[in-house]
Amino acid sequence: MDDLELKNTIYEVAQIVAKFAIEEDENILNSIDFLEDKVVKLTIQVSDLQKERK
Repeated sequence: MDDLELKNTIYEVAQIVAKFAIEEDENILNSIDFLEDKVVKLTIQVSDLQKERK
């Protein structure tokens, strides 16, 4: 899986969770923001690791 595919997949998962959270309980939105921040950091880490391997 390349970086773009990974990022898009993770983003889609976050969007699904966000949609559910909005429909079920708006108080969870802060948790969604936290999750999205972690996903961005993890994506950067994966990208950096892949660059190091090349």
